[in-house]
Amino acid sequence: MLLFAAAGVAAVVVLFLLVTQVFGCGGGDSGTTTQQANTVTTQAGSQKTTTSGSAGAVNREATRVAVFNGTTTSGLARTAADKLVAAGYKQVDPVTTAPDQAVPATQVYYDTGAQAEGLDVAKALGVASSAVVAMDPNIRALGQNAPVAVVLGADQAQ
Repeated sequence: MLLFAAAGVAAVVVLFLLVTQVFGCGGGDSGTTTQQANTVTTQAGSQKTTTSGSAGAVNREATRVAVFNGTTTSGLARTAADKLVAAGYKQVDPVTTAPDQAVPATQVYYDTGAQAEGLDVAKALGVASSAVVAMDPNIRALGQNAPVAVVLGADQAQ
């Protein structure tokens, strides 16, 4: 019974997030909710990649992301980590195997205050925003307190 209640609450939260993303509800900017990449070049010639949208700016260089392979497909976590680095994320660590290697679908977890970062990571990996969920204590510990953690599922192994 408790499992059904938890599933119902999760469904309501996902529905709320989808509605606020699609219709721009939520009281903030009434403009577009589409995120777009911006690149700023400093005097030293280095690049800083950020994204901005209705959820605010995401500093990819400063956002730490943990990546875990939840499948038996060798090298999947490294491939995803490489995609994130190519997208401008500089702190992708740890990159390793998840305790559960039978994960059917990829999930992106975000810690308190890091929802925009979680959504941006999902976008960089081609993961649906509906797979972005609040982080639980077990994932937080597994990710060594990274504000965003990705557990790759069989959907990414194809």
